[in-house]
Amino acid sequence: MPPKKKDNGTVRKVDSRATDVETSRAFDSQTCEELKLKKTELDKALQAERRRIAELTSEFESLREVPDDIEDLRSRSMRCNLLFHGFPEEPSPAARRSENCAKKVLDH
Repeated sequence: MPPKKKDNGTVRKVDSRATDVETSRAFDSQTCEELKLKKTELDKALQAERRRIAELTSEFESLREVPDDIEDLRSRSMRCNLLFHGFPEEPSPAARRSENCAKKVLDH
């Protein structure tokens, strides 16, 4: 009968190990599913960010053209300006804002 006790102990060990393996496998399976869900969420977020980057890149490219348009408008607005040299400049910003340039030129 001693061999049966040894076999009985071995069976318990094997059964215990099988239970441990099943528990471990269930945990691994659950973890794998959670990782798949997180990966799916991250893939969706990545796609959204890529779309956003594409939109921002497009917007940036259109804004790069603005300085040329501004320079063109500035040049056109200055086309009919007249420049007068030799007049003394007012000493303070407040005096420059209130001076009547047209009168100074006409009086000269």
